Parts: sequence; C-alpha cells; structure tokens
Amino acid sequence: MRGLKLQILLSSGTVMVTSSDDGYNAAGGTDGSGMTGPGGWNQGGSMGSGNYSLTINGGYIYVNASGDGLDSNGSLTVNGGYVFVSQTGGGNSPIDCDSKWSYNGGVVIAGGSNDMFSESIPSNYNFVNQSVSISAGTSVTFTNSSGTVIGTMTFANSAAAMVMCSPEDSVKAYTGGTLSDTEYFAVSSADSNMKAGYGGTISGGTTLSSGSGGGQTGPGGRG
Repeated sequence: MRGLKLQILLSSGTVMVTSSDDGYNAAGGTDGSGMTGPGGWNQGGSMGSGNYSLTINGGYIYVNASGDGLDSNGSLTVNGGYVFVSQTGGGNSPIDCDSKWSYNGGVVIAGGSNDMFSESIPSNYNFVNQSVSISAGTSVTFTNSSGTVIGTMTFANSAAAMVMCSPEDSVKAYTGGTLSDTEYFAVSSADSNMKAGYGGTISGGTTLSSGSGGGQTGPGGRG
C-alpha cells in the first residue's frame, strides 16, 4: 500500500495524556499506533513506509501511558518545553524512537519500564538510571548546581528506569522531600498523581544516583 506520512508538532500549550496504549505515537499501524494527536486519537490502517516525526518545541506535556510514552517510527526531537512521562507495561518504554532521538533543549523527565529502555536515552542527557525503584505517587525532583529545582514530577505509575535531560551543566536527583516556592502546572482531573512543576528549592529527600547509560553527559547533557 501507499506509505503513510504522519508528523506531530507541539509548540505551546498544556497537554495531559492518559492512554491505555501509547501516549503520543507518530506511526501507522493496527497495534493501537497511528495516533494522530495527544490522547491516542487512532488513525488506524496498516503499517507502511512513512515519514514519521514527533517534534516538541515548547509547552507542558504530562503523558501517563500503558504502552510507550512517546513513540515515533521515525525521528523524535525535543527543542524546548517541559516533558514528563510516566509509562507502565512490559515490552514498552517511556520513549520509543525507531530513528533518531534528539534532545536540544527544555526539560525532559521520563520513567517507566526498563524493557527496551535503551531507546529512551538520547545521545545527550544529564541523568539516567536503569535500576531505580519508584512507586506510583512518588515525587522525583531534579536541581541544578545552585539548588534550584529544574523539574519535579509525581509519577502516576511505578518506574524501574528513568532518564532526564536539561540544559544544565549538572543535576542532582531526589525522591520525596519538601518543595518550597515551586510553580506547578495544571493537575489532571483524571489522576491527581499527574503533577509536575519547576522552580523553588527542595529540602530533605533521598538522593538518586545516575547509573550507566548509552550517551554522553556534560553541559546541557552534552559531552
């Protein structure tokens, strides 16, 4: 059949996705993929050779998915914004990209199954740990070298692996703790655990260490 072409672009706004399959899916197929927008709007059809891309330039996204969180059968690019992914379900991953997964800016915190987790790791990142144990309802917070909160999210699902990207030179990660003067985005009416924000400071909490990954760390996640 003729190849499908699907490109998803998000530049601003607030999107909170709860999906029993993939969250965002730039693809074509019959496995619940072929979703043309946030929330899993299904285009359907058979898989073809398409030109697929998922690009995020700004805005706030929280994805709570039982399949892949962000899925592209082509390229995936984050240039800005705040992207939070809490994914669950074996055989899937928080971020699934068949071609090139490029991080260029913004804040990305994504966690979930450690199956296929290597696809969740871009070449540039600040933090990756493929053996964490995060329970649903647990908050994870990242700060910069000055102690300012870069991003914080409460996980809607448990997570066994997590990756974080930001423009900062270095980051520290914590579970729990008490946040002060943090600005929160809108909270989902479907799940109060879908909560995220930035700014302010944290006191207390348990430190998380960055484990082995597949890319390079450094300023802005760049080696």
